[in-house]
Amino acid sequence: MARSSSPAHSARDVTDHLEALRREVGALAASLGSAVAEQADGAASAVNRKVGAAVEAGGDIFAEAGSEAGKAVRGAARGVQGSIERDPFTAILIAAGVGFAIGFVTRRR
Repeated sequence: MARSSSPAHSARDVTDHLEALRREVGALAASLGSAVAEQADGAASAVNRKVGAAVEAGGDIFAEAGSEAGKAVRGAARGVQGSIERDPFTAILIAAGVGFAIGFVTRRR
């Protein structure tokens, strides 16, 4: 049976598929980075709220510690987001591995 596509045509198809895959991985990485940033901002806000309550009860020492904790959380989020943007494929593999590990640990027996 004869093949209907030429080598140049199939190479172009592979190139087009690879480009589409690259765009999809980039979009997924951007989405994952945004989700991480949102989670980090939420965590930082929660830390600041808890610290605010502690300040009312206990004083300025907690405010300084909370501010530093919020900065640390935001800095960590920026670092993670930067890592995701630099190497999105590795970030996806790590996320998948963590998901499988959580699923394995929490599955019903």
